[in-house]
Amino acid sequence: MPLDKKYDSMLAYYQEASFNPVPISVEDEGVWRDHLAKRGNLYTGSLGIPVGLLKGRKVLEFGCNSGENALALAHHGADLTLVEPNKQVHPRLRQLFERFNLSDQIISLSSESISGFTSDKKFDLVIAEGFLFCLPDRRELIGRLAGFLDEGGFLVVSWNDRYGMLIEQIKRLFLWRGCALLREDPQSETSLKTAQLLFGEDFDRLNASRSLPVWWKDMLVQPFIVDEWHWSYDELLRLVEEAGCELHSTSPRWPLADHYRWYKNVRSTSERHEAIFHEWNRSFLFFLTGRSFPHLAQTPASEEVVKGTAKLIAALSLYGSTDGVESDLVAVKWSGELDSWLRSFGDSFIDAFADDLQELLNAVKTDSFDQLVESYSKAKTFRKLWGTPYHYLSCRKLA
Repeated sequence: MPLDKKYDSMLAYYQEASFNPVPISVEDEGVWRDHLAKRGNLYTGSLGIPVGLLKGRKVLEFGCNSGENALALAHHGADLTLVEPNKQVHPRLRQLFERFNLSDQIISLSSESISGFTSDKKFDLVIAEGFLFCLPDRRELIGRLAGFLDEGGFLVVSWNDRYGMLIEQIKRLFLWRGCALLREDPQSETSLKTAQLLFGEDFDRLNASRSLPVWWKDMLVQPFIVDEWHWSYDELLRLVEEAGCELHSTSPRWPLADHYRWYKNVRSTSERHEAIFHEWNRSFLFFLTGRSFPHLAQTPASEEVVKGTAKLIAALSLYGSTDGVESDLVAVKWSGELDSWLRSFGDSFIDAFADDLQELLNAVKTDSFDQLVESYSKAKTFRKLWGTPYHYLSCRKLA
């Protein structure tokens, strides 16, 4: 049975597998220091929310899992209201806060869903990290989350980005095709071994906070890592504005629309968001590859290029998410619009990337498992890249 037919929510997937998607052994002092540094860099360095100003601030976090990230907020003095419907992780959360003598920082811990939670309080910071994008009512929930904010407060959300997921979706496609050729379930031990065979060498070079088996289970065979549940800035900027908020910052940080501007030149929220969206078109190559190319003039991606890329990603994610997995390969076709745009830069590395993409999309249709693995191994430029699959934004509640 296709995975998306078996699980009706990402929470159900995690609960049935007793699976923690972001296990962090913060009990180890070295791991804890590293975790604090990374979370501090996320908030202060990328999202523009200095952790030094969190002391005594009211923070509401939805989907806090077993609390490792919330623990970092508590360490900086935040007063936490935590909402986590997966009761399986509550014991570890309590144990962690007790171990670090931070239990008093938890004002309340609720097992309500994001839709069921209510509060008369207003908060300085509201967080929904790692799950909002896979909810069917996600558009309405941006406004609901903003409703918990005090004026000037900040909302932080994260999501799997449609265009940043291009490379990840091709990796997923190769794994699922490999499992089909081996006649193995993508959730099987053989699938994990296949992922190790295909991606292990490249994964070991990453500065990753989690192991390959956890990445495999959370990103390659998880049922909500498909186009239906992707999100993108063109959608989110509109939702943020409708919720009475304005984009503050992002991670990765890419907008340059505020750079080189005199502070007295004030724009409306709509004008600023429009400028940021135009900057998104210029940053499209970064979204796809995960690399900046400062030596190149950043040719904006046209509407045709964006649409062609979106069509390709939708076809990639379709394989394995419906019953007709073999026939779904027919829809996997290289985008001529994307190809022409990539080659317009006149850069040898980008040309090699385009070559690899085209060859991989042809190679995945092979009927030979060994040929599949060999073809992937030869894609040297593609294998150096991981794209920008996961994004954060912070936005500020307007008066």
